[in-house]
Amino acid sequence: MHEICFIVISLAGHAALTLRSRLRCIIMRKNDDLNKTSKPPTNLLVLNEVVIDRGPSPYLSNIDLFLDGKHITSVQGDGK
Repeated sequence: MHEICFIVISLAGHAALTLRSRLRCIIMRKNDDLNKTSKPPTNLLVLNEVVIDRGPSPYLSNIDLFLDGKHITSVQGDGK
């Protein structure tokens, strides 16, 4: 019964609406554009944010961020 009331209230325009950003992320490794035999870059559609996990690697990660082909920033991090 409560679910039916909620649906009626939502249809009547009394529901809150929260806008979210959807981002398309293309993940490429440094040498992907040089090596023609490599697999295609990972293409993801994400909601709000992107988290990059460097896995068990003990080394610093270097990340270059591009928006519509334009370089925005470069970040170096240890994942902590």
